[in-house]
Amino acid sequence: MTHILAISELEARQTTKDHECDDMISACLAAHQDHVPDLAPRAQRVVKAEHERICEDCGDPEYLVRDQKSGLTLPRCRMSINAIMRQSLTHIQYGGKEICYRCEITYDSLGIINGANHHTWPIEDFTDPDSGETVAGLKTLIADECFDLTDDKVTRLR
Repeated sequence: MTHILAISELEARQTTKDHECDDMISACLAAHQDHVPDLAPRAQRVVKAEHERICEDCGDPEYLVRDQKSGLTLPRCRMSINAIMRQSLTHIQYGGKEICYRCEITYDSLGIINGANHHTWPIEDFTDPDSGETVAGLKTLIADECFDLTDDKVTRLR
């Protein structure tokens, strides 16, 4: 068990998780040399869970996927589906005011990303709007040794 000693450790972990998205896209593009898939972020839904074909480039099963923006239903391999889904799970929405100290990406039974559990907390102390009490932010909690790193998972101790 190791205590997190600086806010920069949590910021670095969050940045590393976001770089995993870039790595996933790069791996997908590298695996699909013959036909580069469109990996632009979009809402998509697997409409047929049984795969009928295997992607000739990456070897992953292909599923019928409905692109929510265009309305088209097209075959897409699991690697491409996950590369698109992973882009929506980065931490840009926190704008430097909060940090996701523990991010767990979840997968369905087909191995397709279906979401993420983000455990976030404000960096600075803040006032609870209901009680009016001051609540410790990450900087205070870290100074009080309230975060532990075990098995590559950050856990808030209190």
